[in-house]
Amino acid sequence: MSRRHILAVTMIAVGTLVATAVADLPTRLIWNATASAPIGLYTVAPADALEIPELVAIMPPEPLERFMVERGYIGRGVPLLKRVLGLPGQRVCRHGATIAVDNVEMGDAL
Repeated sequence: MSRRHILAVTMIAVGTLVATAVADLPTRLIWNATASAPIGLYTVAPADALEIPELVAIMPPEPLERFMVERGYIGRGVPLLKRVLGLPGQRVCRHGATIAVDNVEMGDAL
């Protein structure tokens, strides 16, 4: 490759990186390193309606996020992956570590 081609490819790569860094794009891929779901790369897409036990990406409330960042659990601005266990109209309760939906045990909290 000539210097001109190398420069052109470099400029295109830098321009693409800058554009994606400043553009307000929705998250499309999430790397999960927490215990809430198996470690790995997940794709994210909008859902018309939630279903049980769908996996969803959520942003923790600011006080919880601050706590998790201070403890080193996650980085700032990192979404969490969680399973939908209950829908509107259902009763979700936690007794100790046990999570129940409409009095049916669904599993244990970590």
